[in-house]
Amino acid sequence: YKRQDLNKESKLQNTISKYVNIKINVNLLKVIILSIFSLIFFMLIPSMASAGILGLTYMILGTVKILLSKTNKAKNLLRLWGSVILIGTILLTFMLGVSPFKWNRVQVTINPESDPEGAGWIAINRKEIIESAKVLGEAENKSDAIDLFDEGTDSAFIALLAHYGWAVSITIVLTIIALSIKLIFNAITIKDNYGKFLIIGISS
Repeated sequence: YKRQDLNKESKLQNTISKYVNIKINVNLLKVIILSIFSLIFFMLIPSMASAGILGLTYMILGTVKILLSKTNKAKNLLRLWGSVILIGTILLTFMLGVSPFKWNRVQVTINPESDPEGAGWIAINRKEIIESAKVLGEAENKSDAIDLFDEGTDSAFIALLAHYGWAVSITIVLTIIALSIKLIFNAITIKDNYGKFLIIGISS
């Protein structure tokens, strides 16, 4: 079976090289295609935050893979991060250029007070919670938006801060960071590549 797989891979490489005139790593090509598809599915939901987190995880895995290789580390890292930054900048510029709504959201994120009754309303309420949070216990001013800050969403930290205070919130964050660091150190000692990258992906 292994010989058949190698023959298939060699034939595919020869076919690609015939038309493109470059040598292609078939396994790398498969990973890139699958990564793009998974990111597209997240963006179609739409869940840009999830797509961003997944994309960053792919970048970390790619970086680790390059660092574990023996040749052209600097050049490959430059190619990986340079291409992603370039494509991301082009896409972001295009999205902001064709959508005044998205550009307005960026401005309101920087200065929520410019639209206190619209897109800046949640940010202002978030700021009120942070300023009135106690060391322990519920915040003095939980604001009008506390029901929107759910523990199961990307506003989980604000919800914890509003209900339980700084001590509990920071303890939970430090525990998560410590667990992630522990997973990374465990991944270094794992010899099996699949297990190593699985643990690195989870910790990322």
